[in-house]
Amino acid sequence: MRKLLLLSAAFCMALYSFSQVDLKTIRKQSWQVFIYKIPVDTAEKYIRKGVSSSDHYLNETPFAVVPKTRLDYDSLPIGNYLIFSVIDNELKMEYYCQTNLWVMPVNNQHRVQLEVKDVNGEYYDNATVWVNGRKMDYNAKAKTWQVKNRFPDEALIKAGVEGDTMLAVLTAKDDLYDNSVSKQRWQKFRSAKLGRIITWPYYTVKRMIERPASEWFRKKRRYIPQRGYVLFNKPLYKPGDTLKLKGYLVNNHWRQYKKPLSLHLNYYVNGSYINKKLTTLRPVSAGAFVYDFVLGDSLESDLTYTLEFHNKKNKKVLWKNFRMEDYLLDEVTSYTIRSQKENYYSKKLLPLLSTVITKFRSGLPPFITNLKSM
Repeated sequence: MRKLLLLSAAFCMALYSFSQVDLKTIRKQSWQVFIYKIPVDTAEKYIRKGVSSSDHYLNETPFAVVPKTRLDYDSLPIGNYLIFSVIDNELKMEYYCQTNLWVMPVNNQHRVQLEVKDVNGEYYDNATVWVNGRKMDYNAKAKTWQVKNRFPDEALIKAGVEGDTMLAVLTAKDDLYDNSVSKQRWQKFRSAKLGRIITWPYYTVKRMIERPASEWFRKKRRYIPQRGYVLFNKPLYKPGDTLKLKGYLVNNHWRQYKKPLSLHLNYYVNGSYINKKLTTLRPVSAGAFVYDFVLGDSLESDLTYTLEFHNKKNKKVLWKNFRMEDYLLDEVTSYTIRSQKENYYSKKLLPLLSTVITKFRSGLPPFITNLKSM
């Protein structure tokens, strides 16, 4: 009797442990997938209209039943397939086309053309191509089939050779068909010098009509590219440090600046833009400007500041940022300069600066002093 009670208790405990299954770890997909092979016309209908019901496939013999973990699409023979599986307790159906054909679109901004190749990149000249049920003509010189539809977005493509048929959907991207050939020719004409002269009156009047009178004669702000370098003596600064800078400037014609330039300090603080003129600098040599000043306590830490060189028209020609923080500066571990020549002329000085090899633990370059230009 005691043995019977022990066996009953053990059975109840086992039954209770098996019944406590964690729903988070329970399997939610099928172990196997069912593969059905379908004809081309059925696959074409499914792509166009979708599958309304899949119940009739339950009474048919599948082409193959394989474990889900061993499903290899590349091992399927050429043909069109429907693959059924269960995911999250729902029946899922996937269409797959196994083919050796490659259909590549060629867009010449006029009419889309299609190339048909095999997996080795060889052209097919005996293929038949349909787009939305219309047979396309073959161009033997271009080795392409020209799509007659002007805007073939979401078009169904069917390309076939003996024993192999491929189905795909052509989708337009980034408005590739917006610019017609005539628009492209007009844009090319407008960009030419003669086109700008001829079209200037028309577009000038057009802008005057579209814009208010206050903007008729407003000049566009032109970006002035930097031509030169500015080097600082430290990678970071704190209040009380002395900032030393050395700049080398050339103009748009790569000629060294020989006239004075004004140096400005700009920064944002508490939502306000501050612009201070520090001094007017004269070049110590052609194109070279040197200056140093003490960063006062009025400049706040954890801010980025900009030093700008302005010409006599108050246009900035060169600028560089520096940052103020409370820091502990790492020591220099190595400092070397390699130069193939002792003197450099005009534009040849600029590439020299890229040969400076300096290794800080902070990874920032130091102040460079002994560069001479002629």
